[in-house]
Amino acid sequence: MYSRKNKNIKVTDDDVKKYYDEHKDDFFKAKASHILVDDLKKANEIKKEIDKGAKFEEMAKKESKDTGSATNGGDLGEFTNGQMVQSFNDAIKKME
Repeated sequence: MYSRKNKNIKVTDDDVKKYYDEHKDDFFKAKASHILVDDLKKANEIKKEIDKGAKFEEMAKKESKDTGSATNGGDLGEFTNGQMVQSFNDAIKKME
């Protein structure tokens, strides 16, 4: 039944690209780590330490207010569109 019903359907590379371009958010997936702090001053202090050679994971365990990810060195794991707060989600999408 499936084969008979769909035998005349032809999908081109252009069709696939158009569909993808129109539904990019459906395919969005990222993996990230973070250190959650109260203010920019604290964030800059931590960044300076990391720039001097401190390990990100250790700083996350020590400084992050997100106790869930802090125990994993700040690792948030893999997530899809809409699983994180919108501002974080939007920022991640802009990164390489």
